[in-house]
Formats: sequence, C-alpha cells, structure tokens
Amino acid sequence: MEIRRVLRSSTCTRALVMSCLLISGLLAAEEPGPATPGDAPVQPKPPAGDDGLEIAQRPEPPPADCAPCNNTGRAVSPSLKLLYVLFENEEAPPAEASLGWLPCTQCVRGKAHIERLEAEGKRLDRDARHKGYALREKQLGMGFIDFETRQVTGHFQTSPSEARGTALLFEQVAQKLRARTGAAFLRGTPEDLHIAVVENEANYLKYLDYVAADPSNKDLDENWKALAKKTSSFGSRNLTVIRRDLVVPPKGFGLGHVAVFSFGQMLVRQSTENKVPLWFAGGFSSLCESLVFAAPVCYSVRYEQNEVAFEADWTKAIAQALNAKKARQWATVFTLDEVGMSALDYQQCWAIAKYLYERDGLAFAKLPGLFAEGKSSADALSEAYGQKLDQLEFGWMVWAKRGGK
Repeated sequence: MEIRRVLRSSTCTRALVMSCLLISGLLAAEEPGPATPGDAPVQPKPPAGDDGLEIAQRPEPPPADCAPCNNTGRAVSPSLKLLYVLFENEEAPPAEASLGWLPCTQCVRGKAHIERLEAEGKRLDRDARHKGYALREKQLGMGFIDFETRQVTGHFQTSPSEARGTALLFEQVAQKLRARTGAAFLRGTPEDLHIAVVENEANYLKYLDYVAADPSNKDLDENWKALAKKTSSFGSRNLTVIRRDLVVPPKGFGLGHVAVFSFGQMLVRQSTENKVPLWFAGGFSSLCESLVFAAPVCYSVRYEQNEVAFEADWTKAIAQALNAKKARQWATVFTLDEVGMSALDYQQCWAIAKYLYERDGLAFAKLPGLFAEGKSSADALSEAYGQKLDQLEFGWMVWAKRGGK
C-alpha cells in the first residue's frame, strides 16, 4: 500500500505531501418434435442462407457507426458543464448530472448503459447515502459534513462554507482537466476516492489507528505509523486524511492547496492503475494546484521528512535554473524517487508536467494509459507526442526560458 502524508515546513510553512508510497453465442435452432394433440402447430424451419447458417442462427451485424456518441453508447449530458456538489442532506439531481452522460438514443449501444444509469439513481438516494456516511462515522466515532463531487467523496470537520468551497475546487480542477484532456485523468468515482479533513490531532490519530487496523493495510509497519503521527496528512491511492489545524494559516497556506494537491495525487494514481512514475505524480499534482491557484505550494516526499524552501514564483525559478545550467536533464528527473529531492527538483517535475499539458492536451491524455501499460517515462512521452525525447526536452527548455510561453 502506498501512503502519502502531508508535512509542514518550519522554514516556509509549505505544505508537503509524503508518499511512502454481452458475450453472445449462437444458439442452435431446436429441432421440433412430433406434434401431439393440443400442441401449437409446428413452425417450419427458416430457410438456410447462402452462408450455410439458418437465418435464426446468424450473428447480429455490428452496430453502425454513431457520430453522436462516438460509438460509446453514451452522450454527454448538458449538466456536465455545471459544477456538481451534492451534500448529505440535499436531494440528489437526476443521475445523469453526477455521471455526466446519458445513454445514447441514436444507436443500440445506448441500451447497455441504461442499467448503469438506474443503479446510479439508486445510489444517489438520500437515505442510501446517509446509511453509508453513518456507518463510517460509527466506525470512527466522529461526525463529519459529508458531500460528493463527480470524482470524490469528502468527509469534513470544517464549516459548511469551507467544505463547499473545497468541493468546488475539486470540480474546477476536474472541469479544466476535462476541457483539456477529456476524461483521461477522471477515472475515479465518489465510491472509489475519499478525502477526510479532521479538526485536530486527537481525531487525526484516531483516523490513523482506524486505517492501520484495516486488514487490507496489513503491510503497514510501526515505522510508517510513527512517521505518520508527525505529519499533517497521510493518504493512499483511494484515501487522504488531512489535519486541518496544521494546514490553515498561520501554520499553512490553506486547506484548499493541500486538498487539491492530494486530489491530484489520487486522480493520477487511479488513472494509471497506480503505475505512475513518482516524478509525474508530483508534477501532475502540482499542476492541478496551479490550475486553481496562482502558484503551487505543495510537494511530495517519501519515507522521511525533507523540508525545503521555495521561491514564490516557480516559473521564474525554473527559467533562472536553466540559464544558470542548474536544471537536471529529463532522463535524470525521470529517476527521482522523492527522497532527498531539492526545491528545484520539485519545481522541475511541475514545469515538465505543465509544459506537456499545455503543449498538447490530446497527447497528454494518452499518458495515463501508457503508464498503466508499464511504459517507461521516455517511451510513454515519445509515443504520446510522436517525437523523440530530446526534441521534447529542447522544446521545454525554450518554453521554460521564456517564462512558460
């Protein structure tokens, strides 16, 4: 199990995130038996076709191409353009609002998605959602403000306004990613991904004990638990728990930064089946942060604390490092494992991810699938962008020296 924890830097109060890191067959026509009194008249066998198969035995022809749904059987719902946040005490909208799609009515493929839509409607029932939330609260012995967006469920011990504001940040990040890269990084669902925010140390430690006691986390040892106690957040592919009192001013830059960075970590791990290179996981998460904030302030570490201080302007810092020939070559960046990394290392991971994202969103959208296949960073980038790695790297250097332009 990979574990992420958020630390606070004493020198710059930066938030850190630690990664401990229908099958169908042909049915033969039944031969009719002899008629008996009272039986319905025996129907004659259908004539055989030129291919030797009786008409009743022939496979269904494949559905014709369908432009409205791009042969997926699903059509985008107009509600997808709206930010979606649903709190526990609110009546759910139609299921297509949460899914973002409707079964296509122009081709037969749409029939396969009707049941999924109906199941989502049942899941969104307020009483059903309440039972799920109440069970978690009973197991933990603490209460939360519960909500969900299209990708994640939140369990917050904050004011309702802070919970709603953070939820809207998640949706804003998802909307920007969707506009640029489609759904490539949005594989998570509220049933899969959870972010909890607890108000103090006591509740944080209680949640830590709850996670450590889960049989599915039996690989976690006492060293992990001891280190997690020193941090302001811990998490995995599907869960992040944040200690609010350590991430809000004056001790931190705000809950939003840490929550969005953690959201990015979970999105990229989910979309790559947890096979994402560590440099890209950190870079993508900082990219998500910079999509809704002026600048990122979070970074990832593994196994041990590593407090670093950042310049406020990461774009300027990268340009200066390139001009001073202090930046690492991409091949070296791809081997970084988040142990003992410098501020510049983190900034360079972000800058590379940002460049790739801005250069070609369709190519960027191919990366999760390539990483999930086990492709190396160099091979995945070259295949996605159709260029040799050194050509991409040169383009990045020119872009970065110009201040990301």
